[in-house]
Amino acid sequence: MCSYFKHLGIILLMISALTSCAQRKPKLYKVSGTVTATYSYCGGARPSEEMLAELKRPKPMAEKKLFIKTGNSNSKNNQALKSFITDADGHFTIELEKGLYCIVEENKSAGFKIPVADADHKWDMDCLTKAYEQCDYQLNISSKPTDTITINFSIPCEWNKPCVQYTGPLPPAAQQRY
Repeated sequence: MCSYFKHLGIILLMISALTSCAQRKPKLYKVSGTVTATYSYCGGARPSEEMLAELKRPKPMAEKKLFIKTGNSNSKNNQALKSFITDADGHFTIELEKGLYCIVEENKSAGFKIPVADADHKWDMDCLTKAYEQCDYQLNISSKPTDTITINFSIPCEWNKPCVQYTGPLPPAAQQRY
């Protein structure tokens, strides 16, 4: 009888140990960063060098919503794990487990959507598919501390977006390259 209780005690101790291991939460790593945007010159009066430099200077994107997926590509089957929104200065802080992550804009967080065609826009579907599958930022979290990251979006002119042939009217001086 004593042997029975001894074995039962050992079994209960092992179950307790296994249960506590299973309930242990994975270690989370803090990642902080800033989301910014740079802009293209889209025509009009000839800009000064200062104006061109100002367009190239990253500016914080307030209230920008981004989504985090696992892995190194944005596939339609890869659901978002979480999302975050930047503050008024473009800053964010998130916590993630060790791993490789794909950060994407809101328009790339759900399934691939074909843009609406019109008389001024002819879309290249292969280019759009490849652009959709690319991460806007790849984040690799290891056991080393993660530095502050910067995610920059280059905002193109309406007539010079990737994956589209634009045939509409151009603003004055838009054809000139500076």
